[in-house]
Amino acid sequence: MTLSLHRSGSKETLQLQADSTSGAPAIGTTDLSPLRNKWITVELTFKIGPSGTGRFLVRNGTGSSAPVVVDASRSGLKIPDQDDYVRPKWGIYRSVESAKSDIIDTHLFIRNFKAYRGT
Repeated sequence: MTLSLHRSGSKETLQLQADSTSGAPAIGTTDLSPLRNKWITVELTFKIGPSGTGRFLVRNGTGSSAPVVVDASRSGLKIPDQDDYVRPKWGIYRSVESAKSDIIDTHLFIRNFKAYRGT
């Protein structure tokens, strides 16, 4: 799963994509412009496995009362594990194919980060 910023012309979006599933389908997408320069709430929920599921919830603000801008789910996803181990990675990654104009100073602020393992 990759949470990415995409640009098409002047339109920028935030998208969760299932990279390890055939066709790399998007789970959900939302317009980035109203989310810029403020705290937002992002919840990612996954069921790991060859028939996994993913949910992408974004709120424009913090807390459960902030307006929801996307709440999307998808099933039939291939989300591989390594036996009983899932290896999440967090950070800002750039493609070697990126245009030099896209490689700019970027900041990622995270607070109240939580991860849970369900049964």
